[in-house]
Amino acid sequence: TGTSLGEGDSHLSMTSAIRLWRSRDLKTFEPLGTVYDYRSEPSSWQNHVSRDLNSWAPEMIFHAGTYWITYSTSPGCGLLKSISGRPEGPYQDMGRVVNRGIDSGFFKDGDTLYLIWQNGWIAPLSDDGREMLEEPVLLLPWDGQEVGYEGVGLIKVGKKYVLYAAEWNGDFRIDGSYDMMYSVADHIMGPYSQRRCLVPHGGHSCLFYDHNGTLRYTIFGNDRTAPFRRSLGIGTIAVQEQNGILTLKIV
Repeated sequence: TGTSLGEGDSHLSMTSAIRLWRSRDLKTFEPLGTVYDYRSEPSSWQNHVSRDLNSWAPEMIFHAGTYWITYSTSPGCGLLKSISGRPEGPYQDMGRVVNRGIDSGFFKDGDTLYLIWQNGWIAPLSDDGREMLEEPVLLLPWDGQEVGYEGVGLIKVGKKYVLYAAEWNGDFRIDGSYDMMYSVADHIMGPYSQRRCLVPHGGHSCLFYDHNGTLRYTIFGNDRTAPFRRSLGIGTIAVQEQNGILTLKIV
């Protein structure tokens, strides 16, 4: 899933639809269509807070026997729960889970489901997804610099926690590069290592494991200097750990 137009829409502000695709080989994708669109419910909370008919950056996880989707709609983030237990839904609107901040995603550690958003804010969610069980904490590298300013994500690689986010390096939105930066820690709350660039032009993309256990990344080319722009790509991450130090690099 990802930011997408609704079926039949052509304007980039009309992204209230959340759509899904599925694939067995990560090469050919079958569309499952729109699974949620708040335009179908004029009285919904999204229509009262969003500047446009606009939602973006949906992310999905399987937890507690069903699928959950979180997404941005400025300002804030929403949460959906599949009431059928299937990825295609139908989905129940669980409300607004972040009032300030965007780019929410999930991280599951054991049986605990965390919501993580913006530049590294994180908090555990209740089983029904309706509340945060603790006050949010901002995850930071040891030097105090944020790993990135938006599009944050978290994944466990072996016993290490890898925090990643998007950062513009160079001229902002002109000739700069929208990159995926990353930091590593032994514990979920840190401290995290000094950030490094992992995927050039890969800002606000995801790290994930495929069915063979290979660490992969997505990329969509959001800057003018990217090899391709606004098209989906998938690549592989090489993992190396030596003397307790975890290093990641694209293959």
